[in-house]
Amino acid sequence: MQPHFLFNALSTLKSLINTNPDKAEKYLLKLSDFLRFTVSYHMDKLVILEKELNFTEDYIKLQQMRFGDSFECDITIKEEALQSYRIPVYALQTLVENAIKHNGFTKTKPLRLTIEQKDNTLEITNNKIPKPNEEQSGVGLKNLNKRFALAGGEHIKVEDSEGEFRVIIGLIKV
Repeated sequence: MQPHFLFNALSTLKSLINTNPDKAEKYLLKLSDFLRFTVSYHMDKLVILEKELNFTEDYIKLQQMRFGDSFECDITIKEEALQSYRIPVYALQTLVENAIKHNGFTKTKPLRLTIEQKDNTLEITNNKIPKPNEEQSGVGLKNLNKRFALAGGEHIKVEDSEGEFRVIIGLIKV
């Protein structure tokens, strides 16, 4: 886990405690679930898709509480796939985090992210809202690609166009 994430999470929680205690409580519960998964699965190479998806959804809800209407996410995964496939631990969450990290979105120009199952792959797609003067190294995607290879999966595919960024990852049959 990145210290930067934890710092932002605690800052968001502090702000919510003062402005919206009910929302702060919900945020704290999601953060707790997120941290529990991190502690429980940090040594695993692969995890059932359902567990990774639940973890990623907790992360998404935390970010939606932080960014409000400026971050949208739509997930379409078949129910039967949740127990039938595995994925490297933190893979899906890492791709969502990268979309947030590398885009300069606002309420008037929201980040739109989709996670969609297509047969035995997941496509993670976001609109591009470039941050000024940001250089992207691609280190995170290279590391994720290595993790897929080590887990016996296929290499990830990256499609980068002018207005859209897509990563396609293979699901590993149980």
